[in-house]
This record gives sequence, C-alpha cells and structure tokens, in this order.
Amino acid sequence: MTLDAATTALQWAHAIRHREVSATEVATFYLERAQGAGAALNAFSHLAPEDTLAAAERADAMVAAAREPSDLPPFLGVPLPIKNLNPVKGWPCTYGSRGASRAPRECSDPIVERLESAGFVLSGMTNSPEFGTISFTESEAHGTTHNPWNPAHTPGGSSGGAGAAVAAGLAPLAHGSDGGGSIRIPGTCNGLVGHQPSRALVPNEVV
Repeated sequence: MTLDAATTALQWAHAIRHREVSATEVATFYLERAQGAGAALNAFSHLAPEDTLAAAERADAMVAAAREPSDLPPFLGVPLPIKNLNPVKGWPCTYGSRGASRAPRECSDPIVERLESAGFVLSGMTNSPEFGTISFTESEAHGTTHNPWNPAHTPGGSSGGAGAAVAAGLAPLAHGSDGGGSIRIPGTCNGLVGHQPSRALVPNEVV
C-alpha cells in the first residue's frame, strides 16, 4: 500500500488490520511529516516519537498474533494526536498555559484511555490556546499555530492545532473538544468536517 496523506483513518485501519501496511510504517510516515515541513505550522505542542513508535510496534504485534482481523480493535495502529487539554500518561499537559507544570502526567484522561482501547496510536499533543478559552490558537506557552491553507491566517480554535494537523496531512484525524465552537470553528477554518458529540456523553476527569 502506498503511504499517502490523503488516506483516511478508516482506510488506514482496514489496511493495517489486513496486513497491507504496518502500523510502524504509518506512524513513521506521519511523524516525519510532523517533524519536517509541517513543523512550521506549530500544530503540535508535544511530540514523543519513541512513545509513538513503541505503541505502533505493539499494534503490529497484535496484528501478527490475531487469528482474524475482526478480533482486533477497530482503529488499531491508526495515528491520533490528542488536544493539549486532556492529559496523556507520561506526557506533559499544559492546557496551553505557561503557569501549568510540564511534568509528565501520572494518568490519562478517561477519553484518552477509551481512544487507546479502540486501538489508536497516540501521535502527540496538538496546540490549544490557554485553557481553550478563545477561538484562535495562540498562547505564550506554545506560540501561534498557522493555517496550512494560508499561514498568515488562523486555523481557528480552540482545537486549532488539531485542525491544522489534519488539514496539513500530519495526522489522518485528530481529537478535539468543543464547548462553544472549539471543534466547529477549526473545522470551518481548515476545510474539514468536525464532529461535536452531544453534551454529557463524553467522560471528562475533573482535576
């Protein structure tokens, strides 16, 4: 299978489950894009290549051990960045604020755990304005995120890093959150479909 940034998450999931491509190959492909030309967009507040590749290798081991593709989690091996408002165990989560600790978190947010249980390979943390409070993605902690269609424009917010990452082909899809347009605004700004779940259906740990 050709490695192509236009490939959808569903297509990657099918290809990985049916051994047409390895999760490690897919993870490496997106990491190289994020660390290469995509770095100028500042879509990510944190990348952890070693952790991402280790998770991809675990996914490949699961594929090798599975008797049938249907035995595997639905999105096994598909890269997915997490918005920098939801902690990931072992990674810093600053909520876009200079005042937040950059120490690795001791546990993951419940929604992160559920995404991992669905098989996603976490590929980094995407940029967000401080505490997700404004509709453009700029912060003193992590700087300005740029729109891939026109770097002089905003990708929106507060899930602007997520939107920029997907629009630029740095990830096939991305996690976001929306209390007042924080998924819908970046979706519009970046020419994407952004899905806001119904209120009170997505778990969130209060810390």
